[in-house]
Amino acid sequence: MTNGDESDTGSQREMPRYRSNKEVWGLKIAAVIYEPDGCELHFEEREGVPPMRMSEYYAARHSPKAGGYWVRHQDGSQSWSPAEEFESDYARVN
Repeated sequence: MTNGDESDTGSQREMPRYRSNKEVWGLKIAAVIYEPDGCELHFEEREGVPPMRMSEYYAARHSPKAGGYWVRHQDGSQSWSPAEEFESDYARVN
């Protein structure tokens, strides 16, 4: 059994790869203000998009950073994604 490092895949057959086809909502983060009870996200798209207060749980679990994306999934859950990952996985539809 391997530990999941990329170096372990050299002696094995290539594993199946998957591409996401789900739709999400996302906003690029301009600034993150951390506070004891969570954080406040400020977005690059400022018109009609006020800053968003996030819980202490969200802040601790995702550690959002400016330049990345706040993401809301179809099931209502929220996450944070680095810009490179988000922009390579999703194409804007509107």
